[in-house]
Amino acid sequence: MIFFQKIGIGYKHLNKLYLILLLIILFILPSCKNKVSEKCTTICSYSLQCATTNINPLFLKTKMIDDFKIQCYNTCTMLQDEFISCYDESKNSCRDYYICILNSGLFN
Repeated sequence: MIFFQKIGIGYKHLNKLYLILLLIILFILPSCKNKVSEKCTTICSYSLQCATTNINPLFLKTKMIDDFKIQCYNTCTMLQDEFISCYDESKNSCRDYYICILNSGLFN
């Protein structure tokens, strides 16, 4: 506060300054979302849905699903170009999506 008093800013102006800074932060925060993170979350949900479609839910353990989500997300964020392009090209067909992933050379 002493610094602001030295440069001629009193309590009244300081409160306005804090309010303006708070408003600026509130407007900037929503635009700071990580687009790749959001996209990989969507892609991994789609992949999980594809992978579990023909499996009896009794055989699906929570740990298996959690492990799948974690591994998919980590791989997607590291190799985002391949995952995102395959998803964008083939998101209407699980089979086409997996063929695209396999043909991309990620797992060679």
